[in-house]
Amino acid sequence: MDKTTFEAQVPSRVSAIVSLFHAEKHFQAARSLLALTEEAGVLNAQGAVDTECARYVEIPLIRQIESEVLKTLELLRSEEGWQISYEGNNTKVWYRQSANSSLNTFKVEGTLLAPVVNVAALLNEIDLFGELFWFMRQTKETERVSRTRTAFSIATSLFWPLSDRFANVLGYAVDGLDEDECMMIVCRDMDYDVDVNAKGQKFAKVPVPKGAVPMRAELIGWQFVPIEPTLTTVRLVAHVDLNLSFVPSAFVNWASKAFARHTIATLDHQAKQLPPAHQQRLVDPERRQVYDWIDGQLRSYWEKKGKADVYDGGELHNDPGRKLSDVGNATGPDKKLVMQMMKGGK
Repeated sequence: MDKTTFEAQVPSRVSAIVSLFHAEKHFQAARSLLALTEEAGVLNAQGAVDTECARYVEIPLIRQIESEVLKTLELLRSEEGWQISYEGNNTKVWYRQSANSSLNTFKVEGTLLAPVVNVAALLNEIDLFGELFWFMRQTKETERVSRTRTAFSIATSLFWPLSDRFANVLGYAVDGLDEDECMMIVCRDMDYDVDVNAKGQKFAKVPVPKGAVPMRAELIGWQFVPIEPTLTTVRLVAHVDLNLSFVPSAFVNWASKAFARHTIATLDHQAKQLPPAHQQRLVDPERRQVYDWIDGQLRSYWEKKGKADVYDGGELHNDPGRKLSDVGNATGPDKKLVMQMMKGGK
């Protein structure tokens, strides 16, 4: 392609990228913008791209999200440098500590007997975290930016030396069903100097609670891979700074294993039959917009695979050889279960 032809295509290509962004198809938007930038560099036509991009207020946010979503996907797919912490019937946990850095990374994978929308509901209703996870002291949605983008604060009450930790976070959904056959939630620490709300204004700062220690959520990603209409593989990668002067890698390895297993077991137990409070949110006029969107994307996905009738039926996938929980014979995950693991239980 010559420079003239390329420059003639730039307006429509940038417009298409913005449309992908508004459809939450952030992987496709990121890759399309990268490809456009690379082609412009080869053809010495970056000026045309910059001029067209300047017409859209969304482009700076797309560029920011571009690095976040692609890095999250890279961490989830990477195989090098990880230490396996736990491998059970249905759950795997990996750990990696960055050299010369306070950042710690862990990754967990599990398969749940539940549809994607149920799992997403458990993670989207932030103020209900305390009903699911015993270590959540206080969680609050501070501002809903858009249908799939929200700012929230999270306070945890943990054991020494982690004690109480606090973070202000910005999270958003990603529809990657078309190319990557997954949906995702990507979260990161709030940047009060850069991030803006739905009105284009900077977020009001949420103070750190008395007695809590701020931690930094460099990047947290949840990936939902629909295996069957009611069978979902869930992957979590967390790249965090716990704000400790010294963190023995063995301790973080052990702690991440315990909490990762607890989290997957909790989601598995609760997503099969959502708690009443979460069921109410699915039909709440002020909350259901995001769930209608997820449902629509998934129905289209399964329709293309010839399984729309199974998806609409909602019957749980039958896997008689699979255990609902990797941890003991507990009927449901709770604090006692995790404390057992912390004492050395398998």
